[in-house]
Amino acid sequence: MALDIVFKHPAALRKYRCNPFFVLLEGYCQWLLNQRHARTTICCKIFHIRVLTNYLVRQGVTVPAGISWEHIQRFLGTWLRRYCGPQGGMGGQRKVIRYSVASFCRYLTANGVIGPRPPGILPYQSLLDEHVRWLYEHRHLNARTVEKRVR
Repeated sequence: MALDIVFKHPAALRKYRCNPFFVLLEGYCQWLLNQRHARTTICCKIFHIRVLTNYLVRQGVTVPAGISWEHIQRFLGTWLRRYCGPQGGMGGQRKVIRYSVASFCRYLTANGVIGPRPPGILPYQSLLDEHVRWLYEHRHLNARTVEKRVR
């Protein structure tokens, strides 16, 4: 078991084993081990994901098939603001947690638990579309240049 390799303390292992998403945590831990992450890095990432899974349970999601991108976005939007504060917390914790969650989402997507991330709709999307149309029609730019300018 991958979690047994990473976590040596029995109390920590009990916390992970009673989590309803234990199978995902175990698979994610093995995935990180296969990518040759350091043990301390894996411990940190698994802790952040356990916080995410506890949040999911409080939201009524108790099976892996119930996880959606909306749940993850809500977690990042509400929990991170409360945990890290407006400045990102000590040592940039907001960034570290976001990276852990993004890594977990890559694992979930690679294993078919959730689909690919839906494209986000920007609040200024209509203005951007109009600008792209103007670049093509009035400036006569090629697609590659327009793509660079849109970014």
